This record gives sequence, C-alpha cells and structure tokens, in this order.
Amino acid sequence: MMKSKMKTENITNCIKWWLIALVFLLAPVPPASGLVLAVHGDLQLTTAVMCESVHNYAPIHPAVVFPIQRGRVFCFTEFASISSQTRVYHKWYRDDRLITNQRLVLNPPRWSSSTSVQLRDADKGPWRVDITDEAGTPIYTLRFSITD
Repeated sequence: MMKSKMKTENITNCIKWWLIALVFLLAPVPPASGLVLAVHGDLQLTTAVMCESVHNYAPIHPAVVFPIQRGRVFCFTEFASISSQTRVYHKWYRDDRLITNQRLVLNPPRWSSSTSVQLRDADKGPWRVDITDEAGTPIYTLRFSITD
C-alpha cells in the first residue's frame, strides 16, 4: 500500500515538472536585437510578448500561461524604423470577445510600450491581443491563457 502511494506521488510530481518545463519551452522569448517579427509599412515590430510585468522598458517573465493570482498581465511591444508619430492599438480579447482597445502613440525612431489588464476570477480561459494599426489592420497577434 505504501509503495503504491509513493509511486502515484512520484508519477504526479513527474507530470507536474514536465508541464512546467513545457510552459518554459513554449514561452515566447524576446528576439535578439536586429530581428523583426512583423513589418507593416514603415513600422518594424521587433518585440511582442505577454509578460508578468515591465521594468526599465523591458518585459519581465514572458510567458503564455499566467495564473489568475498574478492579478495583472502585460502586453509589451517594441517597434523600430518609425518615420513619424504613429498610433497602434492593443486589442485585448477573451474568448474572442473584445475586452479593451488601448491606443499607443509611437515616436521616431524607436519606441517600446505596454498595456495591461487587471485579472478577475471570471477571466480564466483563452485570451489574445491583436496589435493593429490605426485602421484596425492586424500587425501581429499574441495568444495566452489565464489559469487557476
């Protein structure tokens, strides 16, 4: 009986560690300097990640799964080759329903910016942030989940 319980606990722990490792392997990593994720007109999107916070104009702990206990999640973007002041939007969707549309103003020649949402218990599930231009044309999409 004791061996069976220990074996079950070992299997459970093994599964937990594999899931944690999988989350880290699938988490988006900000690209190295010089890489471009998307080009839209004169704009070059060089970084787009979901993260736990932003500090000194840099994303902290990028991920694709966030526990509801975090209380807040951030969308961080960085653009290069900005020729003139430009507006872009972070459109936050939960279950394909628009939750908030946040305008960002980008200034030449390079600009990073972030938006965030505060999480409530009802916010668990699949999310996405569409990064769009002023006309609503998609530039890039980030997908993530909120869990227990």
